[in-house]
Amino acid sequence: MPQPEAEQVKNHPETALAADGSLACPAGRVPADAIAQSGLELLYGEVKRSLMYYRGLFPEHRYEAVVGELLLGGGGAGLRGLDSYLAARLELPVELADPFGGIFLSVPAAFFSVVARCRSALLAAFGAALQVHRAEA
Repeated sequence: MPQPEAEQVKNHPETALAADGSLACPAGRVPADAIAQSGLELLYGEVKRSLMYYRGLFPEHRYEAVVGELLLGGGGAGLRGLDSYLAARLELPVELADPFGGIFLSVPAAFFSVVARCRSALLAAFGAALQVHRAEA
């Protein structure tokens, strides 16, 4: 599936990922379920390996080795249900990262509504902007 079409499917109001990894999407998009399953397994495997690596950096039963929650960021994090799916598979709380949480912005309402829909996708851009700001300060 071409990337622009995949984005449309992901952002469609009827598209959602169930806790078992099945993908409910608009009629006529059934093949997306198989694509989602292979991508989900890759994502789950990478996150699981990262958690195991991190926990392996510390001696057993050390507080530092405890991972309390996983924050999802990036464009793919916007897939409805991905947080619940990963939480169930990893047995760990999972939330969407919100780079604007606790920050007050004075922006036009139309701009805010666009940003609010894709805030987790803006995580890297927001972080990069903060680094530039800190370097200039």
